[in-house]
Parts: sequence; C-alpha cells; structure tokens
Amino acid sequence: MLVSKVLPRSVEDLFSFERHEIASMNHSLGPIRLVLEELGDPQCTFDAVLVGGTNGKGSTSTFIYSVLLEAGYSVGLYTSPHLLDVRERIMLRGYLVSRKELDQAFMEVLRAVLKAGTVLSFFEWITAMMFFVFSKAKLDIAVLEVGMGGRLDATNLCKKKATVITSVGKDHSLYLGNTLKSVLKEKAGILKPDTPLFANIKLQSLKIELISIARSIGSYAYFLGESFFVTETESSLNGSTFNYHGPKWKTSIRINMPGIHQVENASLAIACLEYLGEHCGFDIDLKTLAGGLSKAHVKARLQVIHRDPLWVLDGAHNVEGVISLLFFIKESLGGVLPVWVVSISKGKDIRSILKCMQSMSSAFIFPSVNHERLVSANDLSNVANNLSIRYMVVPSLYDALTLLDAKKPVVFAGSLFFAAEVLKHYAYIHEE
Repeated sequence: MLVSKVLPRSVEDLFSFERHEIASMNHSLGPIRLVLEELGDPQCTFDAVLVGGTNGKGSTSTFIYSVLLEAGYSVGLYTSPHLLDVRERIMLRGYLVSRKELDQAFMEVLRAVLKAGTVLSFFEWITAMMFFVFSKAKLDIAVLEVGMGGRLDATNLCKKKATVITSVGKDHSLYLGNTLKSVLKEKAGILKPDTPLFANIKLQSLKIELISIARSIGSYAYFLGESFFVTETESSLNGSTFNYHGPKWKTSIRINMPGIHQVENASLAIACLEYLGEHCGFDIDLKTLAGGLSKAHVKARLQVIHRDPLWVLDGAHNVEGVISLLFFIKESLGGVLPVWVVSISKGKDIRSILKCMQSMSSAFIFPSVNHERLVSANDLSNVANNLSIRYMVVPSLYDALTLLDAKKPVVFAGSLFFAAEVLKHYAYIHEE
C-alpha cells in the first residue's frame, strides 16, 4: 500500500520530514503502534526510565544515564533534538549509535511503515528506530527523554520502571494547551500504575493536581523539597556543588554543569537512582553516584564557549528557560549587562522571551540564520521595535561572531536549533 507520495530513502531524507514536523505531527499513538507491531514490539523488550518536563529533561536524562554507565550497566540514552549529528539522539553504552546500526534501523522502520500502511512524523520515525536499536542491544535499562508533552509522545510506549517530570511551564501551547494545568495533564500522561514519579513542581496547585492524577491511576509521586532535598547549593562557571538528602543517601555532590537549575535536575536523577537501587536491583554506591554525576555533560546548556570575554551558549527557548539563564548570568557577571545574540524557533512566544531577556541586556544582535525551524531576523526586529529594544540585524551568524566586541560578555540563546548553528560557526572561525 502506498502511504505517501514521497517516502524517505535514507536517514538524511528524514530531515525533510523534520522541517514540516509541526504540520505533520500525529495526534494519536495509533500510527506508531502499528509500525512497532510490525517490528515485533521492540519497545516492550527492555526497561526504561521516562523523563518528561518543559525544561531540564535532557540534562536529567543524561545524569541518570551517566551514573548507570559508571555503575557498569549496559544502558541506552535517547534525547532530542540533536545539535551536530543525528546519532547524538541514540547513545549506547557511552557511545553514539554506529552508522551501520542506524542505517539498519532506518530500513527496518521503512519496511514496517510500508507494511502498516501508515505515515510517521520525523520524531516518531527516529523513536521507532531507537526502540529497534535498543531492543537489539540487550540493554539492562534505557533512559528516554520525552519529545513533547507526554500523553501522546511516541516515547510513552516504552516499558517504564520509573518516570520523571522535571518542570511544568507554558510551551507548545497549540498542542499542550494555554494553561499550566493543561500542560501538566499532558505531561502526566507518562505516569504508569504501580510506578513512581519523581518531580520538581513548585506551584502548590500543580502539585496537588499531580498527586490527584497519580492516585487516580495507582501511581505515586515524590517531590523535590518534600521527599528528597538539596541544601547548601553553590554554582559558578566551573560547575555546581550541593548536599543531597534522600530516603537512602545523604551526601555532598559536585557536578560540572553550572546553574542552580542543574542542581535540581541532578537531584531528580539521584532520587530516581535511589529507587532503582532499592527496588529494582541496580547496584549503585555513593562513589559510583559521584563519579557518574561529575562526568555528565550536555552541550548548549550554560556552555561556556569562550572565557575572556565570557561567551555563554544556552538552548533556552521559552520563558522558564530564559529565567534560569538570567539567574546564572546575574550571578556570574555581577551586574555587567551582556550582548545577546538571539534566534528563536517558530511557534514560540517571541515577545515574552525577548521581554524577559531585555531585563538583563546591553543590546541584541539578530543574525539571519538559514534554518527553516527559526523565525527570521526581521520578524525578531519587528517585535524588538515594539518593546523599544536596542538591536542590530546582521546578514549571517558569521557576521555576528566577527562583529562582537572583544571585551563584552555575550549570551547566545533562543533555540537549540540556533545553538547548533553557533557551535558549527564558532568551530569554523577558530579553524581559520
């Protein structure tokens, strides 16, 4: 059965699907269920920790994965989006999935799509490939980052040992709703009966709602600040330290990722790891915990790409992410206002994001970036005019990098897609 006028012939062809991801998204798990059934239901062959949330889910997933690696387990990690190489999305035992494994998984999913007579979005296709790769790898466990929301996300079909919700904020309102309560309900769709949830929810009304949802399906929720705690937190450009207090572990921890929000992400990871150790048979001691957490690193999360002057790269793409970034910038620069080089993904609340950034900026640079998922520099400038923001539009990211003041601190932010472009251009300039 022909399911599309044009089917991808390789992993590279899938990127044409990604460019139209929002328009092509399925509002049902039906299509990917059919494809996975044709693949032999690989998602049911391994256990997983499923990590959702508005911000912080990639970092939290990486913390859990890094500790399980340090403990010697055969573990996989699935995150999104990738920055420089699509293989970044699928990690196996500390390494990127091999090109051979990726190509084999693509062909298997293609056959399954044809047999099922259905159509998948880019994310669903890559997720099906991940399930196939992880099934063949005979993993002890996998750590999976939810793509968007939770209830209808393709990752939600995994076999869960534990779930995590890192935060709840307004994002993807077209699909998740315009209120925090509606967003929470979508994210809480990852909960599973008789399976714990570890969450960082600050609003009491949302916490009460989440407890109610958990009880209604026979799950149970543990919250940062109630069931496990962090104290004496400190953060600098070189990393963060904190004391963790949980049901089992009471210890001092250092991570090499700056920002108090990363302390919170790490604490969620530790709480989840405590559970895996106490109830699921995973052997993790404090030395292993500290070693694994210290090795965890995620690009474009408060990444210092230049120190004198300070250049910080962050994938902050919504108001909540920008607020965390501003807190770190304020602490690190001691009142000095940086230049912001910004490009924002389509579909985001541009006005709110720029207004938030404006509170701690000396000026903005909006480069024209040739990426279909990013709004144009002219669109950004139109919003900036309404906000009375000082800005400059430049023809390219290369121009932005070469025009920067050698003495001014700089923040690059607005989108992980933009962060990937910054890394590419920065590397190119320094190779010249």
